[in-house]
Amino acid sequence: MSQVLLKTRKNEVFQVLVDAELDPAAFQWVEVPSMHEEVLTSRLILQENPGFYFHFDYLRGQDWAEMCPGEKRRVEQVYHGAWEGQKEICSRWARRLKHELEARDLWEEIERYRGSFSLGLGDSLTDEPISADEADEIAAAIEELKTRLTEAYQLQEGQLKFITERLDLLSDAARRQGCAFRPSGRGSPEEVGGSFRSKWHGSERSDAGGEFRLLPARLTTPRPASSYASRVLSG
Repeated sequence: MSQVLLKTRKNEVFQVLVDAELDPAAFQWVEVPSMHEEVLTSRLILQENPGFYFHFDYLRGQDWAEMCPGEKRRVEQVYHGAWEGQKEICSRWARRLKHELEARDLWEEIERYRGSFSLGLGDSLTDEPISADEADEIAAAIEELKTRLTEAYQLQEGQLKFITERLDLLSDAARRQGCAFRPSGRGSPEEVGGSFRSKWHGSERSDAGGEFRLLPARLTTPRPASSYASRVLSG
């Protein structure tokens, strides 16, 4: 036995989709067994994602529906009993679906920003100290990123707070990693830097006269900011 929708009622659903500014061509009708009776019923599915659907079913001979997305839960069932009520429920479902399909996935965007710090280096990243200048550059870049995020996206207060707190942690971590030792004194570079010889090399006399600043040793592998970004953003 079949209780699939008549052509005239499917045409009404067509208009429901148009009114919700959805493209009817993106949907497909399928015939599925009733969840309650031994009959075939109609289900309208979104072709690209069949997990979004509206099932026109029956219970005790009256109109009954299951839909995704629901109003309060992902999947909901509604027992209305009359076609006009069923069509109104379908109309509300179509508007919710429109909103869901057009919503930005902010978590996916966060993952893209998180990945942008890695520079594709993966396991080659190191946790070796960075210089104070490098730390300042990282902090400046993070501040610029915060500004661009605020200007480019209309983030809700909670989302903006989350992103800002994470980027602030990243900036603080970069500054803590800055290891530019700048001891002052009148001694020679050898006297000032003796205990750091294995990790630091060279010296530079400041314009103030008599003050030496140790310069960080060059590493054979550059140290990108991404190692610190990965740890902080992953929380």
